[in-house]
Amino acid sequence: MPTAWVPLELHLAQQVEKGVNILTKEQIQMFNSQNESMVLTDKQLETFLKVQHSLGKLLYFDVANLRHFVIITPAYLVEVLRSIVTEKQFWPEGKQLHSIFHTMEKTGALSRDDIDVIWNQQMFKHILSKKDFIIEVLVHLDVLVAESRTTSDLRTSLYEVSKFIVPSMITKPNNTNYLRKNCKTETSILLSYKFTEKVIPPAFPYRFIASFVDMWGVKNYKNKKRMLFSDLAVVEVDDKHDVAVQVIENRVVVSLIHADKKEHIVPTIATSVQECLTAAIHRISEFYSTLSADSSATDQRSDLHMVMPFEIEFGVHCKKTLCFFVMTKYQQQQNGNVQNTKYITMSAV
Repeated sequence: MPTAWVPLELHLAQQVEKGVNILTKEQIQMFNSQNESMVLTDKQLETFLKVQHSLGKLLYFDVANLRHFVIITPAYLVEVLRSIVTEKQFWPEGKQLHSIFHTMEKTGALSRDDIDVIWNQQMFKHILSKKDFIIEVLVHLDVLVAESRTTSDLRTSLYEVSKFIVPSMITKPNNTNYLRKNCKTETSILLSYKFTEKVIPPAFPYRFIASFVDMWGVKNYKNKKRMLFSDLAVVEVDDKHDVAVQVIENRVVVSLIHADKKEHIVPTIATSVQECLTAAIHRISEFYSTLSADSSATDQRSDLHMVMPFEIEFGVHCKKTLCFFVMTKYQQQQNGNVQNTKYITMSAV
């Protein structure tokens, strides 16, 4: 550990002892400026924060809307998570709170007003002063999934999103006949992401779900059943197109479904779905690359060095189950640049 880092580490340790959990980057820069001969340059300060983050000593997310704050007490985030993601036996008392958690368990739904109610409990009131930042962090970590934006501009600020989904709180498996009736050889195109590990980390399916839910709303099957379960999520693109995300053993299976025939899938919709998949793949691969790469090389890492924790496969409907075929590297490159459904349809059958 560089000697020049010691004074700043001591400053942060003193703040932790005082019970401070979050500092602005400006405050950290101020502490840094007080270190006389050991003042870090802006670049050195960035390196300090990223290395400390990789060591688990603090939490610094170098992404838009998050890089202006630093969580200097990592255990604080555990407390935040506990306030929302918790087992039924630990649900807070009170009719309103119990109703909020019951809804989360059943549908995953959580509104911004619900979050206010939860964090207004005495033990969590300290979160409210940094509420917007914490919500941004939870969305970044896929603990919260922002539902489709109220405008067509997906760059709409997260502050304008009033409804969220908490996928990890949903315990009910799919109990509908939606897949049997709608996801068939004649109507659907399947892609599978088979993870190299035997068990899929729960956050990975959530990333796929988040990519779609952020753009399109969760489907209401037969106008009443919200299609969001522990093993399946379905979003409705329009009255003819749906996208289903399934977890089958160590696979995440994504199906683009047309109400009539897969040949009628609109090319622009197929492209939009592909863009969502690409975004999800990039986020997951980036995460894996961060774990496997040397921290000093983080800034130099490019897409060429991304670690792919899964194989991409074509899926087809067999007699009683789904069958999968591994894509070649060429096919994966082509799949990343799909411009029309004719190619997908021909590839998937």
